[in-house]
Amino acid sequence: ITVTSGMEQITLDFITRATFLQWSQMLLECIARTAPVGQARLPYHEGHLYRRSQFSPEWSRRLCEVSNGWLHVFGSAEVRLPSLSFPLRLCTLEGAEDSKERFVFEVRCQHALHRPLQLKASSQMELDQWVEVLDSPEYDAVPSSSFAPSTASASGDEFGGAD
Repeated sequence: ITVTSGMEQITLDFITRATFLQWSQMLLECIARTAPVGQARLPYHEGHLYRRSQFSPEWSRRLCEVSNGWLHVFGSAEVRLPSLSFPLRLCTLEGAEDSKERFVFEVRCQHALHRPLQLKASSQMELDQWVEVLDSPEYDAVPSSSFAPSTASASGDEFGGAD
């Protein structure tokens, strides 16, 4: 495979499909972290949170990523296609008042297709980090046309869906 960037050209030989997938994921992450010229950098954050579906009382550990103004929740860490994607410009964060669990919060989106997303962090420090990234005022300064998912969701529904 040959990759050209500006004046540089790199040729890569991949021994296995897994090596190729790992390399391509790293490349996509680097691209997602790089802001276009003249545009402010949006926060990037990745880690695991627990998600509770409205259909099940159980918490399931999910890989989550904030990239290019979107919150992506992945069904599997191995397959980096989000099962849910939320445009953060249209979202608000709320504490989950009715939850008996600690470190729980909800992401609510103004878009009609979204149901509130209940997430739980492992610690107060982790909760504070996620809230800081998710509630960044930088998303309000970006025009709506700049918001597009960085990856397509597994279901093809850019506004999330059932997990």
